[in-house]
Amino acid sequence: MSDAPLLSLFADDLHHSISVENAAQRLNVSLATVHNWIKTGYLSKADKSGITEESFLAFIDNIADHEKLTKRANKSLVDSHDHDAVQSSFIKRIFSASSTEYETIATEYETSLSNSYRNKEGIYYTPNAIVNTFFEYIITENKNIKFCDPCCGSGNFLVAAINHGVKPENLYGYDVDPVAVEISRRRVFEKTGVWSDNIVCLNFLESTAKNNLPTKHFDVIFTNPPWGKKLPKNDKLFFSRIFKTGKSVDTCSLFFFAACAVVKKGGYVGFLMPDSFFNVATHQYARKLALEYTLISLIDFGKPFPTLLTKAKAFVVKLESPPLRALLYVEHKQRCINGNNHHFSTTLER
Repeated sequence: MSDAPLLSLFADDLHHSISVENAAQRLNVSLATVHNWIKTGYLSKADKSGITEESFLAFIDNIADHEKLTKRANKSLVDSHDHDAVQSSFIKRIFSASSTEYETIATEYETSLSNSYRNKEGIYYTPNAIVNTFFEYIITENKNIKFCDPCCGSGNFLVAAINHGVKPENLYGYDVDPVAVEISRRRVFEKTGVWSDNIVCLNFLESTAKNNLPTKHFDVIFTNPPWGKKLPKNDKLFFSRIFKTGKSVDTCSLFFFAACAVVKKGGYVGFLMPDSFFNVATHQYARKLALEYTLISLIDFGKPFPTLLTKAKAFVVKLESPPLRALLYVEHKQRCINGNNHHFSTTLER
């Protein structure tokens, strides 16, 4: 990563535009496909008949090659997935397993989910190598910190938090998948001998919006939220109104707003996000919220998910105003990681 200002990664879209017809020709797809990508947030409208050049180029950059693009555009994900049957099978395994098998079961459960189900729910479980990177940016010597993963899945962030010194009784994990939650709870028990009542099947977005979250005021939230999960329009409007998200109503942005609402001042929020979060107009309100805080790190993980074409980046912010605030400028110093290259970069925000 160069020393160019990091704010370009959070910047709003450029005003240059190309027509939908031109985009379809250049991508070798139908007009309907391009319009669908606009609806899902992969491409951003510049005006009534065009899309922004920046979002178009970013979209191209996220595609492995032209063959994959054509395949993705013209062939839907039709692999079969009976999730009730999968859950039933793994519930039986969980309750008959020995205490040394839960991590293996977690891995098998993650890989059992079909591409179509992952796409619908926006679920892409986080590799441990990525999870551990987040913890380089917080001090866990204070064993009393409250750590939460609001989309805990099978528990990778929770187990990593334990490995980095967080007490098991101070772990909080939420997910809407009861099988994943049960696996998380048992993995924590297997590692610590503590049976946690704070790892529960719960809709974090809904509970936070309705002020029903069992515990609030966390010190740290690290997570990989659902990317582009299909939500009813009324739900998006409700969450947008409660969290004041503007047009940033993709699930990954909604979870970021909700997380910032329940982390203490001076606490940390870290998210793994699709590359579109950093350059597509629909996420601009979430990007602006991130820049209200101190940006600690920005990490480019390339394409970490074999079945997903988009790239992934992570960021960690500290919920306090950026340092050295002046009348016209704010100076930031962030740790930047791109592959094996690590450096610190100073950014001036006007």
